[in-house]
Amino acid sequence: MSLPLFVRYSDFESRPLFIQQSEDFQAEIIEDISDFFQESILKKLLGQLEYQNFESDYVSGSFTSTKWDSFANGSSFDVEGKTVIWGGVRNMLKHFIYCHYHINNGTKSTIAGEVVDIIENGFPASLSPKVTLQWNRGVDLYGINVSFNNKYFDSCNIYYSKFIKTGLNKQLYSPSAYNFLYNYGLGYYVEFPDWEFTEIQKQNEFGI
Repeated sequence: MSLPLFVRYSDFESRPLFIQQSEDFQAEIIEDISDFFQESILKKLLGQLEYQNFESDYVSGSFTSTKWDSFANGSSFDVEGKTVIWGGVRNMLKHFIYCHYHINNGTKSTIAGEVVDIIENGFPASLSPKVTLQWNRGVDLYGINVSFNNKYFDSCNIYYSKFIKTGLNKQLYSPSAYNFLYNYGLGYYVEFPDWEFTEIQKQNEFGI
């Protein structure tokens, strides 16, 4: 059975993820974007095989196993004796969907090329700061491969390694999807043996 749509237009009715619902606004726009990007983001996060396991666990409107229900809807997990709260898939995805909405609707595609609407009572302002902020927040909740990065920086200059690893070690306790999958239950090698993680990079206001 197909996965539910985790992010819907109702997720963007209040700040900071607010999208102005003008007269010609259609909820289908948000939900079409959500439907399109949800699968690709989750496949990057889980890998093809674990994504299929996640999808097949959803039966008759609910997840049959505790681990996938906890992943989807949020749960606590322990990292070195410290309790961390994972907010669930929706909490992560909505930041990415917000960004993709603005990226795909900031202009309109016409025969003449990309155009913007004429604003009679104001001046158009750049959405880059807002979009960048929410994209990077999404990446924080998505997570990074802390174990790989720590091993990499072990081989660097000692001072540089210590400086960088201080930041990486903070990631050990972040409420990210990566940390949930890595630490849940008996560990990823038991709970999610087919897990293949692909990082998503943060961006600056120039999209770099």
